[in-house]
Amino acid sequence: MSDTLQKLYTKFRPLASCIAGVSFITLTLMQRHFGFALILVMLFWLPWLFYSIYIMGRHPPQRTLRGAKIAIWLTGFAIIIAGHIWMASVARQYANQAVASIEQYRQEKGHYPPDSATAGLSRQWLRKHLGTTAYGINEGKPYFVYASTYIVFDLESYDFSNGQWQHIND
Repeated sequence: MSDTLQKLYTKFRPLASCIAGVSFITLTLMQRHFGFALILVMLFWLPWLFYSIYIMGRHPPQRTLRGAKIAIWLTGFAIIIAGHIWMASVARQYANQAVASIEQYRQEKGHYPPDSATAGLSRQWLRKHLGTTAYGINEGKPYFVYASTYIVFDLESYDFSNGQWQHIND
């Protein structure tokens, strides 16, 4: 191993386990419907953070290492949050396209379609872009829902009467 690589290895070796742990947590929590688990991670991370801040105040030589670990964790959390915001935004765009197809059918035919396929929305398209969805007519009122991208059992529901999305908690 060259001298430069040896120095680099020696410098970052204390951070290797932190980087590996944050990478694992980030990749796991970035999965669709798994954003809620960030709260569970925080239950363990916050005491560690407070302890690290205490140690940084009492032992100045630890400041650089612990500060770097805190920065790595915060970067992982930012990636998780940004990823879930992006997934929710993309899903909402596709859901708006689905609602537009349903509304276009209503404008052309004078009534809501009996199912999503009649409105030109294939099951494959809905599954690919929105995951779990449901459309139908209940007591003369249409409903369209899809699974929330960040919480496993929550739904996003479109209210056709006022043209707004509503989040439904399980």
